[in-house]
Formats: sequence, C-alpha cells, structure tokens
Amino acid sequence: PLGIYTTRLDGTQKTVLADDGISPNWTPDGRIIFSSNRCGSDQIWIMDEDGGNATQLGNLPPDIRPIMPQLGDNGTVVFMGVSPGTEHDTNVGIYTMQEDGSGLTKLTSGMQPFLARSGTWVAYTFQTEDPYHRQIWRIDVDGTRQKQLTFLGDPDYPDANAPNISPDESTIAFFSGKESDKLVPGAPQQPVTDWGYRNVAIMDAAGGARKTLTPCKPVTTQAEFEASTLCIA
Repeated sequence: PLGIYTTRLDGTQKTVLADDGISPNWTPDGRIIFSSNRCGSDQIWIMDEDGGNATQLGNLPPDIRPIMPQLGDNGTVVFMGVSPGTEHDTNVGIYTMQEDGSGLTKLTSGMQPFLARSGTWVAYTFQTEDPYHRQIWRIDVDGTRQKQLTFLGDPDYPDANAPNISPDESTIAFFSGKESDKLVPGAPQQPVTDWGYRNVAIMDAAGGARKTLTPCKPVTTQAEFEASTLCIA
C-alpha cells in the first residue's frame, strides 16, 4: 500500500503518518486531508499533522474513488472522483461536499481541481478530444460563473494544465506548453521533439495573458533535447 510521509525541506526527519493513504493536502488549519481505503472502500479522511485523530468524512458511494481532496476555509471539500471503469487520461467528475460529508454534488467534469483557500471557487483542467488539448477553467463551488481562462493561440504554448491558486486568490500558476498526443494503445511513442517541454506560467485569477516564469525552450531535434539541461520531458 501507499503511505503518507512528512519531511523537512532538507530531507531530514522523514516521518510516516499513514501507511494506507494517497493524495495528501494540507488544510487551512494545518491538518492533512487525504484519500484512503483503510475502511474497506475509498473514502476521504482528515488527520492531525502528526497522523493522529484520523476521521472519515462522510461515506462516498463505491463507484466514486476520491483523488486530490482539498478543504477550504468555509468547510467545502473538493475532489476528483474516478470510477473503476474510468478511461485513462480523460475528464472525470469534480465533486464538492461539506466537511461533515453532506451535500455531495458533481460540480463539473475535468481533472486536476485546485480549491481556492476561501473554499468558494475552483480552478481545474479540462481536456478536449477533437482537437486534443488541455486548458484551464474556473467555476464557483455553487456551479455558477464557469469560465475558460486559457486558450489555443501561441503554437509553442497552446496547452495549460495543473492550476494552483495563490493563497490570496489573485493569481493562478500552472504548467504551460504543448501536450503530447493522446496515448493510443499499440501506437508508437510520439517523438519528444514534437512536444517535450513545459514551463511554469502565471496569470490573473480572472484570466488574461500568461506570464512565463521558467526558461525551458522548445526543442526541435533529438540532439537539442539531449543537450538541454533546463527542462525534462
């Protein structure tokens, strides 16, 4: 089984908090929210920072496996729900509920949700199939004000994913670059020179132009890729 650990920034004081959990996230009050099947089914739990006082939040149905659970200041829980038959690399349900487990609601479809600290809105990745791209959207936790934030345009940076909202909720940081093609079983691996780069970018939480923060540059030949020391595909 997978476990949850803490460690100091220098790698010391590695401590096992749970030997049966995944997807840990810090809560605003310093606890840890995570997913675990310790009770026989996949559920959301919260524990103290030292691993004590673990408490299950509600009782999710067996067809929803929670991943990336997060808790806001207002008691809202957001998570990505994966069912046993979910296709790899696709949009899934993004759900909300209250900390006591009540009010379970499918908010939207997408992946990689990130809950604002206030608990009032979510940034997430949405994947389109034709053409295959990923973009960042946002939505309020009551289902209103859904809005696309990134768009196709720059041929070197058409895609965006994995949003992270700043603590003051004014800015979103994210991976910016070009996605590889969707994996097709049996198909040959796509050359890294067709995509093979990512940068970290930021933008205003309301949308607008992205600002690239890291120096990774597109590579067009295998030699350029092998010589690069700035980015890893």
